[in-house]
Amino acid sequence: MSMIHEPFTPARPVTSTQQRAHLQIGTSTSHWRIHSLSLLVPDVEDDDESIEHFARRRLGSYVSNVLLPALTIGIYGGSTRHLSIRSCFPALYSLEREHGSIVRGMLASAVGQVFGRRRRGEGSPSVVAEHADSYCKWRESDDMAKQAKRTGVFSFRDGLQSLPDALVSYLSRQPHVQLRRDTRVAALEYTTATGRINVLLHDNSLLEFDHVFSALPANKLGPIIRGENDGLLYEELSSVRFAPMAIVNLVYETAHLSHPMPSAFGYLVPPIEKQPILGVVFESAAFPTVADRGLTAITVMLGGDSTLAAEQGASLDLASQADLQQPDALVTIALDAVRQHLNITAKPLVVDPSIYPAAMPQYTVLDDFVLLLLHRPCRHRGVSLACTCTHVRICEQWLIQVGHAARLQRIERLLAQTMPSFSLLGNSYHGIGINDCIRNAHIAVSRYLQQQPQTQ
Repeated sequence: MSMIHEPFTPARPVTSTQQRAHLQIGTSTSHWRIHSLSLLVPDVEDDDESIEHFARRRLGSYVSNVLLPALTIGIYGGSTRHLSIRSCFPALYSLEREHGSIVRGMLASAVGQVFGRRRRGEGSPSVVAEHADSYCKWRESDDMAKQAKRTGVFSFRDGLQSLPDALVSYLSRQPHVQLRRDTRVAALEYTTATGRINVLLHDNSLLEFDHVFSALPANKLGPIIRGENDGLLYEELSSVRFAPMAIVNLVYETAHLSHPMPSAFGYLVPPIEKQPILGVVFESAAFPTVADRGLTAITVMLGGDSTLAAEQGASLDLASQADLQQPDALVTIALDAVRQHLNITAKPLVVDPSIYPAAMPQYTVLDDFVLLLLHRPCRHRGVSLACTCTHVRICEQWLIQVGHAARLQRIERLLAQTMPSFSLLGNSYHGIGINDCIRNAHIAVSRYLQQQPQTQ
């Protein structure tokens, strides 16, 4: 393995398919290029890189240091250093991938829309191409969906709990649907003889199904799968990390505020600002029904993964079990933030902190460096190399973790061998938002129905 010392100023992405990688040693301005990695890093179908690296190459320092980090913490609660551009911002990834330039891709998309040649859903890993058209036709035929499409932000009058409540109410009225609520699943196992999936419940009762759609988080699904390759599946599913999040809801009497709140959705705070919060949502501005009652409601967001907490210089790291038990400290941070940022000194009527230890799946990527698992430190041209990785068992397992998309390829391949007639849903895989989950569920069910034999 030859190593050449050179500045890290790539004109294009550093990709595994090109069999190139970088090992960061010492300072951030000195890198060692490692060639001949083809024996260690297998090719994957597509390449990936971190959001930070992509923004630095294509969009400049302001976007890479301020704009995209702020957007990323608002959506994913994670650091742009470790999250995948392909999986987190697939539109940007696709523009460069397909057109060689973001601007050129945007122009091509605009021209395609004008002439009616836009291919819906193309380039997004969360859309199955063969079913994207049916989803779009369903969405455009629904009156509520049409109204939501014209709205920047929407919610439900009684909160997001209205959505699962409505689903339960609808399904309960269907003659051929049986709901089992508050029921824990102990194990899933595919039976080759019957071609069905056995679902073992915690009360030891056993159910059989032709097909299973699972919306469990990846870290909850891995431990209950039984069968061929279940150990590998457990490792892969468990490698999807989750970032903790916390919110502090504050409600004030509007008459007691010294100035009106801005007419805006809120603001996000990039890590470069070194503030202990992720952002603030102006609930009463975004959803005016709250303001109509003479109240001003705001939500302060805190948390994120450990890397993000370190970048912020936050006094609390919610990834620490000890800090998870400190809601009073979170309230203090939130009140200090709104006092400093918004000049709100009034005493709130309501203070309601909530902590979610594993809230946000992290679509990670291994980008700027490769960690080599060495049995002992070695020296090459006077540079000492030592492994700093503590959670990887063997070198090969770490080196193939090139991105969330590649991880999903391996998970789906293993599932096809271990658990046929199984569909992955939820936000651990192909999109973190509610809209993504609904879209992917529609696509998965459409695919399943198309595979069933036609009845007369």
